[in-house]
Amino acid sequence: MTSLFTTLLLAHLLGDFPFQTNFIFKLKLRGGFYILPHVVIHVVLTAFLIQDWRTSWPILLLLGIVHFAIDWFKVSKPLFSPDIDFIIDQMMHLVSLVVLAYFFPLVEPVLPMSITLAGSILALLPAFLMFSWVYALTQPKNEPMVIWMQKSMCVFSQRTGQGIALGLLLVSVLVLI
Repeated sequence: MTSLFTTLLLAHLLGDFPFQTNFIFKLKLRGGFYILPHVVIHVVLTAFLIQDWRTSWPILLLLGIVHFAIDWFKVSKPLFSPDIDFIIDQMMHLVSLVVLAYFFPLVEPVLPMSITLAGSILALLPAFLMFSWVYALTQPKNEPMVIWMQKSMCVFSQRTGQGIALGLLLVSVLVLI
């Protein structure tokens, strides 16, 4: 279960941060079926990281449905400020990944747990940077640091995440060869 969880977590962090472009993000904010491209990215990333996705399709289907439902709820029914909703959204995704890992113990990851765990830890950096940007957007614009964060943190998060994703891809290729 732990190995599958770290794999699901890695796919989630990559899909929600470096692979969620501004275009995909803006689509997602429109709600409804516009959330689907984002969900497809998550399902495809997960399919690449698990063995024999053709027989593991039930976990991929459930992952897609649950991810869609969580994001639909976040977009259409915001509860609090954007920063608090961001945390609630990520916690809901985290719980869903734990549940999926628990109910699908026979699904085997492609990569060893040491790689997926290290990748997940590294992928937390762009997640934290993105949260910093979301938080900065809720703050008054009278502080130079807040202004800088509002202008820079989103792009900084994306670039950092893309570098991490590229590094993980290279390490994965070396491990699998």
